[in-house]
Amino acid sequence: VVLWENPKGIPTNLLPFILRVAKKEIEKITVFWDDYPTPDGTCIRDYIHIEDLAQAHLQSYEYLYHKKEIKENSEEEITTPSFEVFNIWTWNWKSVKEMLSIAETVVWEPINFEIGERRDWDVASSVANPIKAKQVLGWEPKKTIVEAVEDAWNFYNNNKEETN
Repeated sequence: VVLWENPKGIPTNLLPFILRVAKKEIEKITVFWDDYPTPDGTCIRDYIHIEDLAQAHLQSYEYLYHKKEIKENSEEEITTPSFEVFNIWTWNWKSVKEMLSIAETVVWEPINFEIGERRDWDVASSVANPIKAKQVLGWEPKKTIVEAVEDAWNFYNNNKEETN
């Protein structure tokens, strides 16, 4: 099974947008400002392969389902919540310009972009700590961001009729 994010219309997530620019379906991508206090001035995020994200969801579901079974089969009153919060990240943060560079390496051509106005809601860096997911769920990412870009590019090129 191949998983990939395939938004209808104009993508709002970075990688699908970059790849649509690479395919010449969209003229260019706007990088929202380049004067953030980061090494290259663009926002930093912790991007993740869609398959790793899906696996984290499965392991979370299995964990909560097992917890529910224990609670239902217990004679003691267990007052644990029926939800938990897990950060699903990679510790391998990338800036927007780094993502553009990775994509250019994968698609073998420049990605057309422009520097636009800063968006009010953007923060310089948005990352999280995934230690709880590793300790409780046994989850950790298996794929790199380069693999995410390669897999997405391969999906787009092999499923042209499905990407619009």
